[in-house]
Amino acid sequence: MKDKKTVKIISAVFVILLLLSVAYNFPEKATMEKEISYNEFINLLDKNEISQVVINEDNIKIIPKNNSEYKNKILCTANINDGKLVSKLQDLHVSYSIVEKAK
Repeated sequence: MKDKKTVKIISAVFVILLLLSVAYNFPEKATMEKEISYNEFINLLDKNEISQVVINEDNIKIIPKNNSEYKNKILCTANINDGKLVSKLQDLHVSYSIVEKAK
């Protein structure tokens, strides 16, 4: 009888700890992506704070370096089809990829 009560208490504590863990980590996951302006993206490039860029038809996903104020976040900005962007990325040695929509 005492063993069943102990198991119930331990189970209840485990469930509570699990729920608290999920609740604590949820806001962090929800804020991992941040939208920034295209001008802010260019400023970060100029300050050498960008590690990687993924360009698609509608937007640009940006992975900042660890020295950036945005470290551990994925940044997103609108793709304004700047004809000079790829050459700027190449000049600054920033890793990039271009993802085209499947037809």
